[in-house]
Amino acid sequence: MHEQTQRLQHQLRVETDFFKEEKHEMQQRFQRELANQHMALTAQFTQEATQQLEEKLQDAQQRLHSAQTKIQELEHLLSTTTAKQQ
Repeated sequence: MHEQTQRLQHQLRVETDFFKEEKHEMQQRFQRELANQHMALTAQFTQEATQQLEEKLQDAQQRLHSAQTKIQELEHLLSTTTAKQQ
């Protein structure tokens, strides 16, 4: 009976050690996967933010070009009107 108890205790220690190691490996895998997902999301967020900023910049450049064109038209109209009045 004593020998059987020792065998069972030994088996229990072996299995406990095995599961502790398994738990440790799973935690490490989980941490790596979490870090990979974090990097991927950061990259995706950065890419989306960059794209939005580029779109806003392009829109602002188009509005600036339109405003410059309008200023040129008004300057031309002003100079034409001034020339006619003289």
